[in-house]
Amino acid sequence: MELIRDLANISGEKNVLSEPDQLKPYLSDLSLVPEGTAQAVVCPANSDEVSRIVKYCNENRLPVVPVSSAVHLYGSSIPKQGGVIVDLKRMNKILEIDMTNRCVRFEAGVTWEQLTEALKAKGMRVIMPLAPWGDRSVATDHLEREVTTNTVYDYGEPMQSVEVVFPNGDIFRTGSASVHGYPDTPSRGTNPAGPGLDFYRLLQNAQGTFGIVTWMSLKIQSIPKLNKVYFAPLKTIDQGARAVIGSITLICQEWKMPCAVQVICGRSSIPTELSVRCV
Repeated sequence: MELIRDLANISGEKNVLSEPDQLKPYLSDLSLVPEGTAQAVVCPANSDEVSRIVKYCNENRLPVVPVSSAVHLYGSSIPKQGGVIVDLKRMNKILEIDMTNRCVRFEAGVTWEQLTEALKAKGMRVIMPLAPWGDRSVATDHLEREVTTNTVYDYGEPMQSVEVVFPNGDIFRTGSASVHGYPDTPSRGTNPAGPGLDFYRLLQNAQGTFGIVTWMSLKIQSIPKLNKVYFAPLKTIDQGARAVIGSITLICQEWKMPCAVQVICGRSSIPTELSVRCV
């Protein structure tokens, strides 16, 4: 078959699947969406191979469906119009852990289990969704904007730069990773904005329809060396608010650092000057 031969010329014969029993696992997922059909599955090893595959399918008017792990929940990876499934499982490298800029760059096939173990060895972690599947793609969860366990401040948007192969086969990098010569540049890809548009917003929740993301950069943070939960009995809301504000004030004074405290409580009678005195 010409299609199988051409795909094998790009990614190697052993990385192209076409037998019915080989295609079967790709035709459905954990959702209730009906089973689909596909002509072939190809497993590229890098962005260049993804680009060549997409260009070939574009020229031959073949639908392309990217998948990145063994766990898919919403039916978005089911090939509803036939065509070629691009399985990114071979692209499972953690490209770099940047301790200075606190970010990690990894390929689309990297799973939660793989990433958390690699970061743990460095004393670092990434803010993750609640109880993610260990063998699910980290990139997939962030592209689908799975809610993280800590959504305040910059933790609510841990995704930074990404590399994407557009439908015409062009390889594009978003944010500060778009500078010439990246990653061997002073720019470490830690700014998600630009160039021009915020392209990473375009790619999130797009379910692979605007392109195939080949690698992603995420914010990381150190693993706390001490983690304890304390319970303090309080009789009133005011008493509790005063205790919290007082504790934060002492911490700010001890570490000589600025901070801001906001008390949100419709029934609180705390004077305004008390709620901001540690700023």
